[in-house]
Amino acid sequence: MRSVVSSMLDCEICSGLNPDEVLACGATQQAGLLGGHSDGVGISEASRELPLLETPVHVQVNDQEVVMGPGVMPISHFMNLSVEEPKVEISAKQEQPSDSFKGQGVTECSEAGDLEIHIRLTVDNELVTEAVNTETMELQKVTFALQPVC
Repeated sequence: MRSVVSSMLDCEICSGLNPDEVLACGATQQAGLLGGHSDGVGISEASRELPLLETPVHVQVNDQEVVMGPGVMPISHFMNLSVEEPKVEISAKQEQPSDSFKGQGVTECSEAGDLEIHIRLTVDNELVTEAVNTETMELQKVTFALQPVC
């Protein structure tokens, strides 16, 4: 669906938000307008403010670094990772002019191999990491908050 909309509008779809959710929300609003139910759709005024991550968060997944942001939250990143040991170590840090934030976590897998990693930074300043083994389809998840550094 993303590629169809992207090609129709000759543009790139924003990756800061989940495109499937954005398109589904837009389709629902369109259906409401076409059905004559525009009173609850809230098109004429801003119905929601979007949280913005101004300073990037540097995420280390084993030996690979990912920079998330700046952009609209929640921010997601997908990556593939081959692991020789059945664990994934994740650490994150954010350096702001007045404060610094850090966090870390480990997810244990039942076996080594190829993993699909989904990293998501939430509006609550939590880093959610899901690792799926591509052979066994085993899912492991770790969540941790970015805490201020004293």
